Amino acid sequence: MSEPNFIAPFITYYRSNNDYNSDDAEQEFKAMLLRNNAIEDCLNGGQSEDYLFDLLAEQGIEPSIYLNTVESEVSYFLANPHLLYS
Repeated sequence: MSEPNFIAPFITYYRSNNDYNSDDAEQEFKAMLLRNNAIEDCLNGGQSEDYLFDLLAEQGIEPSIYLNTVESEVSYFLANPHLLYS
């Protein structure tokens, strides 16, 4: 059996937009990578929560909404633990 993906409930996703040109799409992809690396660093103790929340806010993600989403995701994965292995 593979190792569980415990970071899954915390990650953010690519925010697509029909109005994106290729530069916009690339910028959003880079922003997503930056967010997810910061989230992983925060979870591993390498970054503070304040740094993460400031980064999310700078990228247009309200930290309180992010936390509510994470809470829902954690509850979902607790109810469906097999999904952490996919």
